[in-house]
Amino acid sequence: MCGTGRFMSPINYSVTGLEELRNVTCADILLRYLELEGVEYVFGVSGGTIIAILQSLQKSSAVKFIMVKHEGGASFMADMYARVSGKLGVCLSTAGPGATNMLTGVACANQDRVPLLAITGQPSTHTIGKGAVQESSGFGIDTVGIYGQFTGASNSIMDAAVFQQILTKTLRLAQSEYRQAVHVSIPSNVSSTVFPRFAVHTHRKQYRASHTAFDPELINRAASLLATARNPVILIGSAFSDPDAGAALQTIAETLECPVAATPKGKGAFPESHPLSLGVFGFAGNLSAKKYLRSKDIDLLLVIGSRLGEWTTESWDPRIFPTHYLIQIDYDSRNIGQNFPVSLGIVGDINRAVRELAGQLKKQTSSASLEIRVQRERDHKNRQHKVVTLKEKTGLYQHPEKMTSDQTPLKPQRLIRDLNECLERDAVILADAGNAYAWALHYLTINPPQRFVIALGFASMGHAAAGVIGAALAAPGRQTIAVVGDGSMLMNGSEVHTAVEYGIPVVWLVLNDAGWGMVAHGNRAVIGEELSARFTATVDFA
Repeated sequence: MCGTGRFMSPINYSVTGLEELRNVTCADILLRYLELEGVEYVFGVSGGTIIAILQSLQKSSAVKFIMVKHEGGASFMADMYARVSGKLGVCLSTAGPGATNMLTGVACANQDRVPLLAITGQPSTHTIGKGAVQESSGFGIDTVGIYGQFTGASNSIMDAAVFQQILTKTLRLAQSEYRQAVHVSIPSNVSSTVFPRFAVHTHRKQYRASHTAFDPELINRAASLLATARNPVILIGSAFSDPDAGAALQTIAETLECPVAATPKGKGAFPESHPLSLGVFGFAGNLSAKKYLRSKDIDLLLVIGSRLGEWTTESWDPRIFPTHYLIQIDYDSRNIGQNFPVSLGIVGDINRAVRELAGQLKKQTSSASLEIRVQRERDHKNRQHKVVTLKEKTGLYQHPEKMTSDQTPLKPQRLIRDLNECLERDAVILADAGNAYAWALHYLTINPPQRFVIALGFASMGHAAAGVIGAALAAPGRQTIAVVGDGSMLMNGSEVHTAVEYGIPVVWLVLNDAGWGMVAHGNRAVIGEELSARFTATVDFA
């Protein structure tokens, strides 16, 4: 099928900022835009309705197709690739069951506000309503409608004439202020439509804007409140994509002698070996963080990159609310004040906001009068003493004696301690759903440039078992490890074959307790027995 020429008269491409392509399909145009986005990999499973896209992938020197063993693995890999690289994650499947198989990983990304593009095929528009195999329109299994419930946007591109318009809008939505997963369904005859000449953008800034702006006056106000607070605490809720922002956070903490706790998703954004680190607060949190944040004498809480959800706040524990000020910095305005009323909300790029806050804080503290500086120095010493004393008295860990136990079977506490000793300085560690979450969050010590990645929003089992491959591709040359339970490994362990096939160096650390361990513990706590939680046949993963 041939499309009409996009431009019928000569175009001055140097003026318009457009690039002319000749004799290209819609699939070729799709690949060109993925290249503009810096996408390096597309994860998926082959199928008849996406042949044109696979052909374009085969021709591309910039984007590589990773053929996985299950579409669910593809979406988990795309999700983790996006989290670690900071780029758009892309997964691809054929129509019908291919699309539905891919859905859970897409939902996982959307719940944690990860920019991800899910592309699904669809039978030709000429067959709509005729009962075509795997028909995915409203006359069959309506994949666009299904994905619409789990993504920020779901569209079917039914006409090649609007292909570019819908595609660029979808890319904008994925990477807008409200980062999210998005979906496009492309019928086979649309993806294979040929344009004799077609104009595409030469840079992504031409079709989508960056979202870095924030009000500098609010940064100044936040710096003033921090500088005058008697007992401030910082709660960091996400990793930084910019290493300079991590250094800026450390500058803020050290300028104020202010303790820092991390949410489960923010673990490792601030070095956990630092004297001012309290460890993790929230699910599977460290004892020192829980004790300090519940002390009821915190007058200012600075929250960076967290909506303060259930996992983060231990079911919205009111004891963490400060006596005077709650400052919240987030890229998404919908997160500000969502669960706790704020004194000051700052919306914008988190990396830049933290850098600006560090600079403004140093200015304000250095220009203060001698009397004020002396008083602040006393406050700083008091806070430093309080943190050191608390950590010595309370400690970080539950059952620290088990971390050195020689008991067999090996205690998970000991296993995680031994893993800590094996981590390289820039290792990337993923923890899967279940007890693996808890052991890794509580007992691992993460220091930048090490990276800890956890998908808590949807808490999908098997996401790290498969997603670690995407993480490894996003961080070439870095040690990449997935801490998983046997249940999660059984769900997506087939992707070990994918890692072997493409020569991707990955380590799976499998905590084998012969069942659904977290379910077993929960059932024991609620009903006094492990109901339907243990396997009768164990698996030797070695």
